[in-house]
Amino acid sequence: MKAGQINPQSLKVEINDVPIPKPNENEILVKIHCASLCHSDIMIFEPNDEMVYPEKPTTMGHEATGQIIEMGSNVKGFKKGDNIGFLPATNVCFNCVPCKQVTLFCAGVTAFHAIDDLKLPAGSWVAIVGCGGLGALAVQYARAMKYRVIGLDIAAAAREEAKSLGAEYVFDSAAADKYLERVLEITNGGVDAAVNFTASKKAYSAMPAMIRPGRGILMVVGIPAEPIELNAYDIALGKFRVMGSNNGTGYNMRAAIEFSAKHNIFSRLEYFTLDELPLMVKRMQNHEARGRMAVKFENSTDSVSESRNRSTSRL
Repeated sequence: MKAGQINPQSLKVEINDVPIPKPNENEILVKIHCASLCHSDIMIFEPNDEMVYPEKPTTMGHEATGQIIEMGSNVKGFKKGDNIGFLPATNVCFNCVPCKQVTLFCAGVTAFHAIDDLKLPAGSWVAIVGCGGLGALAVQYARAMKYRVIGLDIAAAAREEAKSLGAEYVFDSAAADKYLERVLEITNGGVDAAVNFTASKKAYSAMPAMIRPGRGILMVVGIPAEPIELNAYDIALGKFRVMGSNNGTGYNMRAAIEFSAKHNIFSRLEYFTLDELPLMVKRMQNHEARGRMAVKFENSTDSVSESRNRSTSRL
């Protein structure tokens, strides 16, 4: 079978032939129908001292759905032909404290819990920093939770998307000197929470100034390659609280799915073929993506040109 892989020596994407794995007695073999590209998939192209590279080409992707085609003898609760989505984790029990606390899922679950964890009153102002794939979902979740939304992004397409999904105001996040005064004016003193879905250290540095002093939340979701810097004096004085929410767990995944269905939350998808994976990576690196980009394996040749014109999908 074909697989889109990262070559750790060249740091380039390759489309390689790999053997179809054989599941052991505790495993399920899934034929992938669709897999979307996440920013965490391309972080390997941004090397740092803490990154550990694989020794050989490794298949990219961790956001996928598909159909069960084979099962091990010990697997219970599933059958061949089931259509499933799954958690990108192996060799875990899901019962011990670390398994219950560790981050395991992505995409909609990440965006949902980043907003849901705010626990703010209806009508609170929330700034979504980074309105791409996850940010676009976050705008929808925030609106469904009765928050008022401001979208910030360096890309005009992402700002337009946020506006179309319900953000009351959108600003170019590269121009803090221009939008900050307007944000403070609109919100009468600052947003009640700012949620960052980007990997930009500069974006994090700009967040404290837009947060309402004394009660605001700085929510960390995106992970820059370098450590972010926050003023310890501001935190000690309670000017804002720092929270984190990255991904979700198998135990709270259902809440995200059910909320999405109830409120018609959708992810805008643009479909590609596997051979176009290098193009997908390049577009994400250049901030040219609008919504989520995904490889569609079933009938992908027939669907690609059509799906680029109409490409919305329920979570």
